[in-house]
Amino acid sequence: MRVVADTSVLTHFARVDLFFLLRAMFGLIWIVPETLEELEDAGDETLGHRQTQEAIGEGWMQTQEITDQQTYQRLMMDHPDEVDAKVIVLAVEKQADLLLTDDTQLKILAERERLRVIRSPLLLVQAKEDGLLDAVKPVLDSLIDTGFYLKKGGPVYQRILELSGESIPTPPKN
Repeated sequence: MRVVADTSVLTHFARVDLFFLLRAMFGLIWIVPETLEELEDAGDETLGHRQTQEAIGEGWMQTQEITDQQTYQRLMMDHPDEVDAKVIVLAVEKQADLLLTDDTQLKILAERERLRVIRSPLLLVQAKEDGLLDAVKPVLDSLIDTGFYLKKGGPVYQRILELSGESIPTPPKN
């Protein structure tokens, strides 16, 4: 499976110490060099820079410069974020099966390019289905507690738990 990731998923998985899941699920993940720079600029080890450097050193994550400048320039006209545009171009160039992102604007732009996008909560559901996680709820709660934007108990939260077979029954209304 060909997979490209952006900074957001790497950051979230590093914060909850689940970087190993990315390797177990995908084997090889491509990133643009600017993703590594964003992680480095954050300066906080819990945001994924160290883990990403280790993954690159171990060979299961690789950086790749883009070559399709025409697509890059077109994307920059619609969405003037250099890193987002490069992530999408890399995904197109690699003919990626998946783009891992939690960035809403990047997701919208990627879907316009007909790329398949998956966010961290659904990655957790997939990890449970693959036997890599025993439960989604505690990890999802940890993601939220460390800054992932999702409301505990909200409809999306409930849907993720339902997909993972962990839904919390709602009390009947009188």
